[in-house]
Amino acid sequence: MFPRVLLLAALLMPAARARISVFMTASSAGASAVDVAGADVAVVRDGDRAAFRLADAQLKDAVRAYHGATPTDAYLSSPTPWGDLYKKYGWSEVRRTLVPVSARVLDVSSTPTIVARREFLNTGPVDATFDAGISETVETTYESSWSTSSTLTVGQEITYSVDVEVAEVGGSTSVSWASTYGKEVRDSKTSSVGSSSSVSVKLAPGQGVLAELTATRGVMRVRVQYAASLDGSVACNYAATHKGHHFWRYDVNAVLAAGRLPRRVESTEEIRIGFYSNARVVVRNMTNTRLLSAAPPLVTMMAASPGVAGAPVAMVADAGVDAGVDAGVDAGVDAAVDAPPAAAAGEVVATPATRVLSEPSTSAASAVLFAEGRD
Repeated sequence: MFPRVLLLAALLMPAARARISVFMTASSAGASAVDVAGADVAVVRDGDRAAFRLADAQLKDAVRAYHGATPTDAYLSSPTPWGDLYKKYGWSEVRRTLVPVSARVLDVSSTPTIVARREFLNTGPVDATFDAGISETVETTYESSWSTSSTLTVGQEITYSVDVEVAEVGGSTSVSWASTYGKEVRDSKTSSVGSSSSVSVKLAPGQGVLAELTATRGVMRVRVQYAASLDGSVACNYAATHKGHHFWRYDVNAVLAAGRLPRRVESTEEIRIGFYSNARVVVRNMTNTRLLSAAPPLVTMMAASPGVAGAPVAMVADAGVDAGVDAGVDAGVDAAVDAPPAAAAGEVVATPATRVLSEPSTSAASAVLFAEGRD
């Protein structure tokens, strides 16, 4: 069963707002998802020309195939001689637009694990209360690889963020990073997993308990597919004139089609997220391992790197483990591990804020003039 996938992709936006973002939710409870948004738009550079096979000779051959004559000079952007043809005649430079066109969660695997355990034993002659709280540092790992190589020149970094659902009662922790298009990444961020407050356990003389911090270790794999395209005009000069004009401009996509050159360059990124979820503290009798309590823990992010967005999200403040433990043991209570107690009166469960993605507006399509001659 594949979790739902949401897709938001802007097909065109001004360069000042050009940034691609990938938002992911990691969960072992079937709620994993991935959203993508944004675009990167820039005037073509050498890497883009190589990706679209637009070296000078190839460009001139494509122009000849489109309009019947090989130009003396062919340009994709400013500057050009003769007073800069793009500025002189108001022609549009050729731009490269890169967008994430699809994104999906490939799979999510999970393995139950014990993160940490502590033993508590009352060796005194009278009843005693122990703090059975546990905290431990864990890592959320992330790595990305590109299965399709491309020479595209993408100036701005792609931003990534992962919200990890850390416990059954709600709450999450966030990890963010940025990376260059086409670059492989492998890194991790740490978070502290532990009981949200003092987990008090009252023990009779000679009685002992075992406190375990349990969690589900999950791995989520995501695939994002990108597509690059061109728009704008090819500016050409014919020294001996062509059809009565020295200067011509041609729609770049018409030239690409005539020259049988690629009009779309695709690339694929795969992202792998390792995370912990469903974390809680379980307290058991040491002698017969009967469950005494299941306490949801607190998960907070440690000091984040500069520029990383997101703040710690608190979870249930108290597990409600206090008096009555001895009575539970004497009565042979064997509660299910998978049924933690409800939050007590006055406790607060904070859930992560809902992310609202706004799709950037696109400019209205304009009529394309495929060929234009100038003296």
